[in-house]
Amino acid sequence: MQKINAGKEQLLLASPISCVSDYWMNVLGSYSVHVISQTKELSPARLGNSVIKPVLTLCDARMFAAGPDSDANAKTLSYLGSIAPIILMVDEDPDAMSLDWLQYGVRGCCSLRPDGAMLRKAVATVLKGEAWLSRRLIGRAVTQFSSVQDTPLAEEDVCLDLLSARELEVARLVTEGMNNKLIARQLDVTERTIKAHLSKIFQKLDIGSRLMLAMTLKNRF
Repeated sequence: MQKINAGKEQLLLASPISCVSDYWMNVLGSYSVHVISQTKELSPARLGNSVIKPVLTLCDARMFAAGPDSDANAKTLSYLGSIAPIILMVDEDPDAMSLDWLQYGVRGCCSLRPDGAMLRKAVATVLKGEAWLSRRLIGRAVTQFSSVQDTPLAEEDVCLDLLSARELEVARLVTEGMNNKLIARQLDVTERTIKAHLSKIFQKLDIGSRLMLAMTLKNRF
């Protein structure tokens, strides 16, 4: 485990390949960074006894080669996701990511070596509480999770009457997979205004994230 470059916010970088984590470190030089190269170092026992308090984890999918649902991986990912959101870094098309990862705190997906500006934007976006997922991937998630019985919230538990007309409009655009910038442009307001609307929506509906909001309200508009 390695710590470099003091900063205001701590990121956990997990990859078995040093040149990959080195690239992330170079791109994300304004953060305090902790580097992990072995899956066992991500275990609840190891992380729980460490001084690491990350606000976000960049995780190379190869750290969990057996997939997210194997018993050991599920336990580790569940703990990791409970600490901070995860951006999964994949050696394939990010749109092909298995949706099973989402139940373990994955809130974004990138290629292993994205353009530096894109990686910094992905990190900043997830740190703001948004998902870094393409509209196509969010659409798949909404479709899959709303088709099973164990949806984030039962339809009868969500009272849309609690929302104002503008909040309903924002919620509808979230279900279509739009990010804050696109919603702001659509409604001709600032991104700060959209963030304020989302905070009120989450509070009123007792929903923790925009992805959960999208999955819960998919069939309500």
